[in-house]
Amino acid sequence: MALIPALDAELNEHILAAVRDAVARATSAAEVVNMGVRAAFQELERYRDVLHVIHARITSLSTGCDWEAQFGPYHRLVTELIRQRQATGEIDAAVNPEISARLIIGLINHAADECYIHNAQARPEVYIAEVIRFVSRALGVA
Repeated sequence: MALIPALDAELNEHILAAVRDAVARATSAAEVVNMGVRAAFQELERYRDVLHVIHARITSLSTGCDWEAQFGPYHRLVTELIRQRQATGEIDAAVNPEISARLIIGLINHAADECYIHNAQARPEVYIAEVIRFVSRALGVA
């Protein structure tokens, strides 16, 4: 059980680095969403053998402090990406960056669970495309 927090921290570090690297090349909000979701899924797939154990721990995080320790840097990155694209008018100004970032992170984690654990026969690209479509529409990205 002591290994689970370490695996979880490692996974989140890899996701953060992959998303940061991917979106650095993006030239539009649509590319940020597309490249960011794909990068997160790629890292989650690398951990698919232990993903159910890691995500079981995530659902047991009971306090905001625990969630912040787990996802703080990733959440801050997604929040900042939303704010940056709101400043350019590419993302709807009515979107709450902090809440939307939490929802996006939760959606990606849940979709990865569905794809890699509960529906292992599914093609990941179908899940990735649907998450991209959902997030894009939620943020008002064309």
